[in-house]
Amino acid sequence: MNSLLKVLAFLALANSLTAQCPPVLLNCPNVPQMLCDETTNNAQIWNESYWYDPAYELHDLPEGAADLSITVLDACKTGPILFKYRLYLDLDANGSQETIVDSDELPGWNTIYFNNAAADSLTGGTPRNFDERPVLPELKYGFALQTTTNGDTLTARVRWATQQNPANYTQPELPLGATHRIEWTVAQGAETSTCTWEFMLEDCKKPDVFCVNGLNVNIMPTAMVVLWDSDFLNNIVDNIAPANQLITGVRVSGAGTGFPLNPDGTPQKYVVFDCNTLGENLIELWAFDKAGNAGYCEAYVVIQDNNSNCQPVGNAPLACVTFHCDGQPMDEVFMDIKGNNPALPPITFFPPYLNQTGVDGCWNPTSLSIPFLADYTLAPSLDNNHLNGVSTFDLILINKHILGTEPLNNPYKYLAADANNSRSVTTFDIIELRKLILGVYQELPNNTSWRFVPKDYVFPSPQNPFQQVIPASVFLSAALQGPIEFLGVKVGDVNCNAVAHSFAAPPDDRAVTALALPDAPLAAGQLLETELYLPMETAWQGLQFALEFDPEKIALEEVLPAGLPNLDASNFAQPKPGVLTFSWFDVEARQLPTGTPVLKLRWRAKTALQLSEAVWLAPKQLHPEAYTQSGESQTVQLLFGNPANRTETAIFNPQPNPTGAGARIAVQVSDISSNTTLELFDLNGRRVYQNQMNLPEGLNWLDLPADAMPLAGVYVWRVQAGKAIASGRLVRF
Repeated sequence: MNSLLKVLAFLALANSLTAQCPPVLLNCPNVPQMLCDETTNNAQIWNESYWYDPAYELHDLPEGAADLSITVLDACKTGPILFKYRLYLDLDANGSQETIVDSDELPGWNTIYFNNAAADSLTGGTPRNFDERPVLPELKYGFALQTTTNGDTLTARVRWATQQNPANYTQPELPLGATHRIEWTVAQGAETSTCTWEFMLEDCKKPDVFCVNGLNVNIMPTAMVVLWDSDFLNNIVDNIAPANQLITGVRVSGAGTGFPLNPDGTPQKYVVFDCNTLGENLIELWAFDKAGNAGYCEAYVVIQDNNSNCQPVGNAPLACVTFHCDGQPMDEVFMDIKGNNPALPPITFFPPYLNQTGVDGCWNPTSLSIPFLADYTLAPSLDNNHLNGVSTFDLILINKHILGTEPLNNPYKYLAADANNSRSVTTFDIIELRKLILGVYQELPNNTSWRFVPKDYVFPSPQNPFQQVIPASVFLSAALQGPIEFLGVKVGDVNCNAVAHSFAAPPDDRAVTALALPDAPLAAGQLLETELYLPMETAWQGLQFALEFDPEKIALEEVLPAGLPNLDASNFAQPKPGVLTFSWFDVEARQLPTGTPVLKLRWRAKTALQLSEAVWLAPKQLHPEAYTQSGESQTVQLLFGNPANRTETAIFNPQPNPTGAGARIAVQVSDISSNTTLELFDLNGRRVYQNQMNLPEGLNWLDLPADAMPLAGVYVWRVQAGKAIASGRLVRF
């Protein structure tokens, strides 16, 4: 009897242990997976008018093969192992995985139910096709589940198959550039194991660049020659992007690494050769695609001097220009020399854009034929980028000067404030500069962008510098010796933040604030009235920004002033289709409560869209910034959904994206405090940055520093704040 009881107890224990033996997952990653794709875009997959890729502005979604699988060890062998997957897809690349494919309820052949994640059932979305191959319907692809067994291990894979050959599997091709998610469920009897990971398919192929080799060019009369990237370009081929979406640049070989950029972050479009580079020279011609891939070719160019332009023919006096605000040299300033003897021929430059100061702010045209005994006049000039250094804060300072509360403290600021060139500082200058800020003017109608004053000029009355005519040139004779020095004054820039030299340091990090728009889906023809809000309490003396939208997709039919004091229609404009500009200030900073409306906006959708996908800030049009009473400048970012009214923790997309430096991510915390982790991964899934912190309740900003992304390319960001998780791609150029 005792032996029987022991056997029964052993069997009960064995059954108990078996019941607690779930399948063992062998390949469940715990970080987002990067799947590299180097294939050419297949125009017969994901190519319909209703698909749209915002990065490439194409209705043909670029795709890549996605090998999604789970492998388990059947350690207990207590019964069959059943697999199930749920595939969460972001098919419009807006950061939301709106479409679900479930292996237990497959959508059918050549069908996917777009946006069914928000519906009551998996078939509640919009049925769409993804296979446009010219084949019979029974040969169109559909989603499937493949399982294989190898000894005591089993593997399940997400696959495509056809109705005619349901057991003939192929890897699915899923859209690139968005973050998707796969959720595996593995069941054996009553035991279940799950595994979930995010993944992104990325274009990893560099553009193929083909150079024109063996150019022969002659030095120009200016003792130099400029060659542009287009001079060396034979052809560019990319696996996805059309040629007109690729960025090109050029540099002399060995002068740097990676894609060639100017100090301000713009592509380097030309190279300059002079008399010191006669003979054969090697250059690199680069191309950069929207996924962050850069490729290049090398070519040689032969620089010749068949016209003897490298022979020294006399010297003009050396002239130098510095910025009056910081004393730093100003490069790329044009120099104009005019002879005063009418019998002498005029002095000309060819090409005309090469009579400019160098990076040291000085100019010495040693190769120009300037008559030795001639008297002449030297005058600097620069008349481009009128908005450089001009902001609403300059209007605040000019207004304080006019009111007498804070007079301008040096004569050069008077010159900067005199926007209409009336030799006075009045409210008319504020009106002219506001039109420039709003984009009504592209340039000031009665003034140049820069004015120049001889450095040794003494103002008879510094508090009334317009008492006499201010000289803008220097009369020289051959007997005089240089250097001749000038000070540059940027018209409209009273607070001295203009970029006056190409090597200027980037602006210091600023505090961040925000504006908010309620988000909403819009059907074609639908009218939506919204208010642009302040999502947090603040005290501002001024604010400027530009909103941009696609006028082919949505129309802004009406703009009305809302809750800011002394705001009227003169504070905003639509200078061109698809752009709304805004510039406002008050005499004193005003305390503005959370939810204060800035503008009332009436939109009409021309096609079905999400408002957050159709409207964005346009910093290249007008830098978004707000100003406090102390003069602090805060960078403004645009949030959707009015975070002040959120009851759950929310994570917003990084801005700016793409970025030439770092980025910021807004997190609205609903709890008293939230344990938050910010992570950044490269395309190999390697974590390159991590920061953990406790965030207080309310709107917070997470900084991704520039040094976390030392190389140009695509990265994946991930934020977990409490139970809220969000991720996506971030492009560094």
